[in-house]
Amino acid sequence: MKVECIGKGFVYTWPGGQITLEPGKPIELSDERAQRLLQKAHGRVRVVEDAQEPITIEPGHPHARPVYFVRQSVGAIVGPATVDFVAQVGEGPTAQYWLCVTHEGNWAFVHSIWLRSKKQFDTQTTLTPVDLIRK
Repeated sequence: MKVECIGKGFVYTWPGGQITLEPGKPIELSDERAQRLLQKAHGRVRVVEDAQEPITIEPGHPHARPVYFVRQSVGAIVGPATVDFVAQVGEGPTAQYWLCVTHEGNWAFVHSIWLRSKKQFDTQTTLTPVDLIRK
């Protein structure tokens, strides 16, 4: 069974061995040892489930066209962005696709549902901030 600590790391010692647990670094233990650890360190350790869906990550093509996408934080379509990596989560008709892109020097992870065309980017109306009307 795989377990990892939550919060601050610690050392777990038992007769005949010890392990160092750190957040984000799952450790494989026998089921019996993992159950004892979960009982003793309740709230400080959790079970880590293996991913059920296969994930495939590939580098983006070096000559790929730039992409445009909706950025929720600004409420607009932004771009152009360079595709660095493409990820597929799952298989078949239920597969989901993610892009890791570089936009204005920063990375962004974009789900395929947020991709837009250059035409949509060029023809979008800009949002104009307005003052609230108060009586």
